[in-house]
Amino acid sequence: MKAIIFDFDGLIVDTETIWFESYKEVLGGHGLELTLERFSKIIGTQDTEFFSYIQQKLQVDSSVIEANAHELFHVKMGEPAPREGVEDYLKEAKELGLKIGLASSSSRKWVEGFLTKLKIIQYFDVIKTRDDVSKVKPNPELYLKAVEALGVLPTEAIAFEDSLNGLRAARSAGIQCVIVPNPVTSHLDFQDYCLRLSSMGEKELKHVIQAISEKSNVYNIRIGTPADEDFLWEMLYQAIFIPDGKHRPSRDILMEPNIQQSLKGWGRKGDTALIAIDASNNPIGAVWVRLFDENNSTYGYINSQTPLLGMALLPEYRGKGIGTALLGEMLRITKEAGFGAVSLSVDPKNPALKLYNRLGFKKVGVDGTSWNMIVEFTE
Repeated sequence: MKAIIFDFDGLIVDTETIWFESYKEVLGGHGLELTLERFSKIIGTQDTEFFSYIQQKLQVDSSVIEANAHELFHVKMGEPAPREGVEDYLKEAKELGLKIGLASSSSRKWVEGFLTKLKIIQYFDVIKTRDDVSKVKPNPELYLKAVEALGVLPTEAIAFEDSLNGLRAARSAGIQCVIVPNPVTSHLDFQDYCLRLSSMGEKELKHVIQAISEKSNVYNIRIGTPADEDFLWEMLYQAIFIPDGKHRPSRDILMEPNIQQSLKGWGRKGDTALIAIDASNNPIGAVWVRLFDENNSTYGYINSQTPLLGMALLPEYRGKGIGTALLGEMLRITKEAGFGAVSLSVDPKNPALKLYNRLGFKKVGVDGTSWNMIVEFTE
């Protein structure tokens, strides 16, 4: 592991319990009972739906409720204090040579204000907040921005979260996640996490890393070489979407001109591949990009300046966050190479469409039964 990434609210400081108590008291004064189930839905994400609910139930300006709750929050909060073990983890991470990031759906002013008061802001190499992204958790954008800024792969980081929305964001970004719930999130149905702690005081960070390493499906990502060409052809075959109930065709389908064009003559200028490998260095998945022109193109082609991307995993390695990690790293590399966008082709019934949507790809056209999609890079 090379980095750890913290959530803020509810994890570093238990603001969530105080927010719940504050809103419960304010809304109770208006005759509306706030349940923990209702409040839990906004933990770790935006609160637009929550305020719409208040407006609908009370027929009053929700900004008045918000102002009253804020005033009560600061009274109840008093002098903020970090949760048990937080400072120990920050110090230990530095001793272990780990980079430290933070990914929060709150504003930068809110987060950095607390970190400054707590005198721990100096520990963080990267801080990403809602001010840095177009979508907050459970969208993975905050975590993807964090690992990019830290200069590590998602597979080289561990996220620490207290909420369902945070867990989903981390896992969608391909990052292993440790759950450290607080009193208002401990009842939630957490799934797909690698470890659960009552507090960071329960286990030293080095033991957390060791436990995750022993428990996880260990894999790494490396740059492709000419020796990987046969595996890329296998991945091209695996990338062909077959609807439920249909039989997978023979590998002769790779000779179909438009499909063959995807990898034919691999190794020309601009061809780039990343290979995911298991603990025994066996290839388990790949992502690749290459440039085409109007006279030499295939499914998903946009123009001669936009690399066309392909990706696949061996069936038994799907659904483990590996594809997210591969795709995120390739997008980072392509952006750093100076390209303004990347395109791909996908069948709209392919489950991978959800991943592409999460990472910002947009439909720009239709080619037969498939969609042409593109993601444009921003500074």
